[in-house]
Amino acid sequence: MKLIKQLSIITAAITLAACGSSNTDKTVGLNDIDQDYQGIWISEDKGLAVDVGIDRVVNYKFTSDYCFKVDELDNVTTNDITRVVNLTDDGTLDWFAGYGPQNMRASSFELFKMSNLPLSCQTNLVPLLGQAGHTRNPEQTFAIFSQIFEEYYMDFELQNVDWLGLAQAQAAAINADSSDLDLLIAMDNMIQPLADAHTSVSTPDGITVSYNNKLVLAERLVKEFAEANGMPFPIPAQIITETQLQQLQVYVEQGLATQQAIIANYAVDEDAIKERADGAVFWFENEGIGYLHIGKMLGFHEDNDEADTLQNDTDEIAAIDAILDEALSDLANVEGLIVDVRTNNGGHEFVSLAIASRFADSRVLAYTKKHGKTSPTQEIFIEPRGEHTFTGPIALLVSATTVSAAETFAMSMSVLDNVTLIGETTQGAFSDIMDWTLPNGFDIALSSEFYYDVDGNWLEGEGVPVDIEVPFFSQQEREEGYDAGIEAAISLFDQ
Repeated sequence: MKLIKQLSIITAAITLAACGSSNTDKTVGLNDIDQDYQGIWISEDKGLAVDVGIDRVVNYKFTSDYCFKVDELDNVTTNDITRVVNLTDDGTLDWFAGYGPQNMRASSFELFKMSNLPLSCQTNLVPLLGQAGHTRNPEQTFAIFSQIFEEYYMDFELQNVDWLGLAQAQAAAINADSSDLDLLIAMDNMIQPLADAHTSVSTPDGITVSYNNKLVLAERLVKEFAEANGMPFPIPAQIITETQLQQLQVYVEQGLATQQAIIANYAVDEDAIKERADGAVFWFENEGIGYLHIGKMLGFHEDNDEADTLQNDTDEIAAIDAILDEALSDLANVEGLIVDVRTNNGGHEFVSLAIASRFADSRVLAYTKKHGKTSPTQEIFIEPRGEHTFTGPIALLVSATTVSAAETFAMSMSVLDNVTLIGETTQGAFSDIMDWTLPNGFDIALSSEFYYDVDGNWLEGEGVPVDIEVPFFSQQEREEGYDAGIEAAISLFDQ
């Protein structure tokens, strides 16, 4: 599940705002957008161009050779625009939509005013599927895919990938008669060696290919099943029978359920466990030690389709704040607190910052971030916030199944003096996802951002290291009914 904030929100954010604006509430010249916002605005690192007219906005995504008109929006007002971007004192546009509400915001990025659209948007506007003038062109579609990665992917050297060599080899198999399946296979062959959980190719009929850098818990269970049944791993689809496939599904589901049941056994009894967010967050106290499970970094509030991105982000923070106030109030008097994000595969960066702030006792630098190869480095801080906080001893449990925004949470927590990280080094997939739609309707996602710890280390592909290394849910733990991470945390508090 790749749930990091996506750049395609530009269309949704402005569209929803425009749809919700009132014809009686205009700021300049009735329907006009304020002149300071009018013009062409470009973010080179995001491949994003926005043409703002009097009451109209046209959004483009571009590479050096290709350009797509993402959307064209009419009847847009200044009020609509300022729900997405703000003018800065330096004359740039600060893009904040999707990065959290004003009182709890992750780092945003800037667009710069230019006199013209990118050259590719002037000379080579490629119609997308469903747009006027679209024609099927597999060779061009593959070339566009290759160039998007070539220009915007964070770093091919991370996995020693010769992208241009791969592209040349795979392009040889694509011609004018190639099917979408042929394209998918070629693109799959391209992204597999990147071993990047935030990189994927998805087809309109629901097929998605993506590869993790490290095996997550469900994949480990699949590997165990394969080894127990004399199969190779990954299991080739052509060798597994329908019966074996059903057995595999049961094996994985039972394994995940067992992991949850073992944790529950550390509570006094089942009634001592409080659950919120459909079980994604739960907590209990036993003999002076608290346990708080946080299973995701989004979806605490169901998005309202009638609201814009900013309102939904505001509601999201309010929802997680309410849960944390209740949990930390219940756990206020524990001698030590176990915070478990071992199965948290991410969500919103601003949610992870909001949660981490509940454990800080002062303002502190959490990490730094660049929105692209040429973007400036931004410092990200956490500081105490909310009605209830906890600044006593904390054991943070992490694993290779701790991914994305859960990793920025772990990186933020690691700078706090009262926090000890226990478990396994995290997945190593920090970057937000950059989304593109190809002319044939394929959606692709890639990593294009850079997160650094407070010492300047780029942990992409490596993950956040732990202070105390213990396995996560090994077969031995399962068979003997204990949790090595929780046991290590209890021992830590007993010292």
